[in-house]
This record gives sequence, C-alpha cells and structure tokens, in this order.
Amino acid sequence: MTYWTFLLPIIAGIVAQLIKIIIELARGTFSWHVVKKYGGMPSAHAAFIFGLLTEVAITDGLASTTFAIALIVTILIIRDATGYRRDMDKHARAINTLSALLPTAQQTRLDHFDDTIGHTPWQAAAGALVGILTIIIGHFLLF
Repeated sequence: MTYWTFLLPIIAGIVAQLIKIIIELARGTFSWHVVKKYGGMPSAHAAFIFGLLTEVAITDGLASTTFAIALIVTILIIRDATGYRRDMDKHARAINTLSALLPTAQQTRLDHFDDTIGHTPWQAAAGALVGILTIIIGHFLLF
C-alpha cells in the first residue's frame, strides 16, 4: 500500500467539498458555514467512501476480502446519509416549526436545528461519481 491509497479517497472528499463551495459561490449564497456543514450537493461523505471503495477495487481487486468490507461500509454510510440523516432533517424542521409558535422570549432559549444534514439520493449519487472519478483520474495521473 502506498500513501496514495490512503490520500486519494481523502482528496475525493475534499474535491466534493470544494465543488459544494463553488456551487454556493455561483448561487451567491456562500458563507463559511458551508465548509463544515453536513448535507448539500455533492455529498462529500459519498465521495470519500466511494473513493475508498474504488481505490480498494483497483488495488486489491473485486474478489478481495478488503473490497467486501469496503462495500459493506459504503452501503452503511450511504444508507445513513440518505436515510437516517434525512429523517433527522424532518425532525429538525418539525421542531423548528413548533418552536416558532412559542412566544419570542421562549424561542430565544431554544436552539435552532440545522435541517439539511442528510442527502438526497441525487446528492449521494453525485458524490459517488466525484469519488470514483477522483480515484480514476488520480491513478491515471500518478501511476
């Protein structure tokens, strides 16, 4: 294993985050909050984990135990990002809506919850594509 096996999936996640920033800049809605926030297009989680899965497929092969483990972890992470965390978005919106009905004095004592921590299937798919392409391009340029 070279250090690129470790670094390329991380670079894939960073590339996805940079794309997210570029999209926000193009919309005119950029703030530094977007750099560290969850959710958005494309999914940096999906880019990272699909980058890792692709790297393992290239270096160890599709029939390896390492690939099987990476595939299982990928399924769990994508399921979490598009399922569980999307449900958390719905709960956050409901709580925020209910807290807005309270008197102003009581509202200030409550936290406002971020309701964009999950990913749509399209955001996850775009992140997966970024991850796969980053690894393939990385291998083309480095090896």
